[in-house]
Amino acid sequence: MEAKTVYVVTQGDYSDYHIVAIYSTEEEAEKHPQGKYDSNNIEEWQMDAYTVMRADGKKVMFGRINKDGKIYDIKDNFGDIENAGEIGFANDGSMYAFAIVKDKEGMKKVLSDTRAQYLAENKWGKEKR
Repeated sequence: MEAKTVYVVTQGDYSDYHIVAIYSTEEEAEKHPQGKYDSNNIEEWQMDAYTVMRADGKKVMFGRINKDGKIYDIKDNFGDIENAGEIGFANDGSMYAFAIVKDKEGMKKVLSDTRAQYLAENKWGKEKR
């Protein structure tokens, strides 16, 4: 089972933010008329994403790793699916990440691989990507 992607057309900002239409393809969403706003925003949303994750035995996890490779603070079922893929740096200089994985070993691999990539690209300590 795969999560279906829909394309949500939104307009406005902050308290004026609202959904205008939902399309099954990005091409159709791009054709939506602008109305009174300067432009439409198109957001990709995953339908039934949590159902797919549960069926695969996966969950959103959080963890931190320091520059020397020490992994700590791994949390199970932490955060929403929207957090998945978020990477940043805490005040203590450690890197944090959210990922969709099956277990702590999967989260450790994500942290280790991301740490190696950031060190190789000399990006350690930079703001979130």
